[in-house]
Amino acid sequence: MRTDNATKTRKHKDTQRKKLRETSRLRGIHYLLTIRKEVQKRRKADFAKNRSALFLYSFFPDRMSILEINNLSHRFSDGRMGIEGISLTVREGEFVLISGQNGSGKTTFLRHLNGLLLPSTGAVILDGIPVEEDLVRARQMVGMVFQDADTQIVGETVYDDVAFGPENLCLDRKEIEKRVSGALTAVGLKMFADRRPHLLSGGEKRRLAIAGVLAMKSRVLVFDEPFSNLDYPGIRQILEQILSLHRNGHTIILTTHDLEKVVVHADRLIIMKDGKVVKDGIPDKLIGDVEKFGMRAPCAFRMGMKIESWLN
Repeated sequence: MRTDNATKTRKHKDTQRKKLRETSRLRGIHYLLTIRKEVQKRRKADFAKNRSALFLYSFFPDRMSILEINNLSHRFSDGRMGIEGISLTVREGEFVLISGQNGSGKTTFLRHLNGLLLPSTGAVILDGIPVEEDLVRARQMVGMVFQDADTQIVGETVYDDVAFGPENLCLDRKEIEKRVSGALTAVGLKMFADRRPHLLSGGEKRRLAIAGVLAMKSRVLVFDEPFSNLDYPGIRQILEQILSLHRNGHTIILTTHDLEKVVVHADRLIIMKDGKVVKDGIPDKLIGDVEKFGMRAPCAFRMGMKIESWLN
């Protein structure tokens, strides 16, 4: 009799455990669904504050942010503020154009995106991880092409220059060769692999710098005044390269005070002044305000005409 009672008790307890596990599982699922709905609700609310983000959300609802900048400020050693209180989000695959007159803080801001400068206050979150927690990761993920391409050239040949980054990652030789070959092909410099970099034109040097960051498998490509000191063919070459990279899924962040060449291609325009973001939105909506902040509006816009690409 006691054995039967013990068996019944065990079965009852087993049944209760199963019910408890099932209840916990269902509660867990319900909790996750609730959290998901709340995240989506907050995301939409955040997007509603920014018309450009709302515009992008309607086309790319599942595209996640790759960069989150929270209250970013930087004070130089002499006490001057380089940038102050910048907060914004960049979604993966966006083409973001940052504009402002000289001294507005554009380059200082860019140098925080991969840890070349560290903030006095605030933080840059790169794909979920603060930049300053892993500088090596940040500099692999965010590739920067400087205004003066000569400052990035370190190799004796075009091939050596592109291989410099992957070699410092201690990759095996086959992987390095694969990356270098792919990067040079992407920028149209494969036939110049053995050429000395100082013999390249200005536009070719910029493309060499782009190849260097491509070889690092960077997801975010940052261009600081990429059209400066280039002639018309050189500008077209670099613009074509940037647009090709954007089509292939890279996130593009580009600074310029000359909107004429590129504004028609951007998803979003951010205007800076005195180290602060003063405007952020869809280029078509902001182009009429740029002259208030020291930039010249595109000629076509000033004449009441449609702005067209320099590639047309």
